[in-house]
Amino acid sequence: KVDSLYVINGTPATGGTDPLQVKLRRATPPGQLRVGFFEEEVGGIGSQWHAAGWEAVVLASMLLGVEPSDYEFSFSAGGRIDGPSAGGLMTVAVLAALRGDTPRPDVTMTGTINPDGTIGPVGGIPQKLDGAARKGKKIVLVPIGQRYDTDMNTKQLVDVVEVGKNLG
Repeated sequence: KVDSLYVINGTPATGGTDPLQVKLRRATPPGQLRVGFFEEEVGGIGSQWHAAGWEAVVLASMLLGVEPSDYEFSFSAGGRIDGPSAGGLMTVAVLAALRGDTPRPDVTMTGTINPDGTIGPVGGIPQKLDGAARKGKKIVLVPIGQRYDTDMNTKQLVDVVEVGKNLG
């Protein structure tokens, strides 16, 4: 279980968290890769989010030298969610599930997952930090090179490390 970050682009733009649960089980019979997505609203999970989940499964399996078709993977998310910015977090969650680990509940991250396994840029980091702080997160990882991001409400460039420190 991890908490993915989101931004609602309204007036004002607001950030928040959505619980994400990743489960896996041994495939019966093995040999066919299966990835499922469970949603709580009709059309709640968008196509970019589906693609990020598939990418997370493939990359996590490659990183650990695991045959992904030996497992069935499922992603369960609440609310409406789309976009690739949870791809890095989804990959971490799949890695943790494959290793039998539990991610720290006070940590989350934002960033796309690229096919080469690197973390790519995202938007709305100041708003996502605010949502993470309200959920009690103490550490939020952001993509390298994105120390500065535009606050969607003030339209000003801000130091996200300073924003995070001020939010605790």
